[in-house]
Amino acid sequence: MDAYLTLFMKLPKVTLYYVATRDTNFARAQKFFFSTFEKLWNPDGPNGLLDYFRTRRTWDAKNYGKLTDRDLIFLNEAKARFAGQGIEDLYRRWQAGEIHDQGVRTEYPKFRTPLEVRFISSTVNGQAALFERHPRQPLNVAVKSSEEACFPGDFTHNVTPAWR
Repeated sequence: MDAYLTLFMKLPKVTLYYVATRDTNFARAQKFFFSTFEKLWNPDGPNGLLDYFRTRRTWDAKNYGKLTDRDLIFLNEAKARFAGQGIEDLYRRWQAGEIHDQGVRTEYPKFRTPLEVRFISSTVNGQAALFERHPRQPLNVAVKSSEEACFPGDFTHNVTPAWR
């Protein structure tokens, strides 16, 4: 998930389709997925918007000696994550003292992205080979017909048909 967070934060909507042969991890996966966004959206959380504003203020004031390597990495990542005119205007107002932390908390939901996050889980019964780490090598079986036939499987009509 971490590898895609910057991308997710640029999208207006994110939908994760979690497909597995069993539903044993669905609840945990859903909880993890939503908690990731809740942490990202929390302006008071670690690496949240207010941390970004404070770190950026230190950088803009040219107090480079107060910044650690970790702060610089965070600043670069946060610039990409919080890019946008609305956040930029919010920062300028916060920096000028026009609004305080509570004002940032109140206004941030208007600018945060994605605006909508969805998690959809589905089981694919009988299709364990699709999820094997090291799938078995296919067998060379003599073809009895020259026709290609759709594999009915347990796929829904919304999924591209697999071919034999």
